[in-house]
Amino acid sequence: MRAIRVLHCITDLSPDGAQRTLLRLLSGLDPGTFESRVVCLKGGDSLEPLFRRSGIPVLQLDVERGVSMIPRLMTLRSIFRRWQPDLVQGWMYHGNIAALITSRFFRSPVPVLWNIRRCLYDITKDRLGTQCAIRLGAQLS
Repeated sequence: MRAIRVLHCITDLSPDGAQRTLLRLLSGLDPGTFESRVVCLKGGDSLEPLFRRSGIPVLQLDVERGVSMIPRLMTLRSIFRRWQPDLVQGWMYHGNIAALITSRFFRSPVPVLWNIRRCLYDITKDRLGTQCAIRLGAQLS
């Protein structure tokens, strides 16, 4: 029996709470039971070497602010097709939406779970793109 393949989609691998939680989670999983990969929407983040040293593959999509997400979602779609995950775990607002949109490209969608690790005190304090992702996520959930 093969391991359960879980693809984790996260916005970035900056040294923040959700990213550190993901690293701890994946470092502690039995690789015979779970095979994990991380897709990071943005690139060049400080925790990436720690993921790689733990044996966790990281795929960077290098999304930049103001750049069309369509080509990046097509890359994510090809990652889905090649690796064929059993489950997709979104992390934070942008990662959740990217995971959900990409999974819908399949005739039999892969189950998608969302994960948000943040208290939202005042949405107006966030960047406009994050505000939009929060509102879109609320509608899609």
